[in-house]
Amino acid sequence: MSAAEPVRPPGTAKGRVIHLGPRRVPPPDSTPPHDADTPVVSLLAATVEAMFLEEGMTLTDPDTAAAFDVTMSAVLLLVDGAQEEGVLERDAYGMIRKILDDMRATPRQL
Repeated sequence: MSAAEPVRPPGTAKGRVIHLGPRRVPPPDSTPPHDADTPVVSLLAATVEAMFLEEGMTLTDPDTAAAFDVTMSAVLLLVDGAQEEGVLERDAYGMIRKILDDMRATPRQL
């Protein structure tokens, strides 16, 4: 292989690459995806915040919340790509997407 040839992981076909450049996850609404007063959503927010507190950070800090939102955008992009490639079935995708949308709303629920 010459240095001019692109390196591809074994088994990666040219047509199976999902180009991420033009894809963008839409920004979250100003309202939480689900009722923030429900016990499950509140517990998820508390769990995520506890993970940050354990590392000496908090999602109530605007810079940390912004970095968290960028990270969640990347996660959602990957999940959306998996669904488009048929890796996730429709029902599984819907369930995972709902959970991740709730998780992404954590800073607004604190």
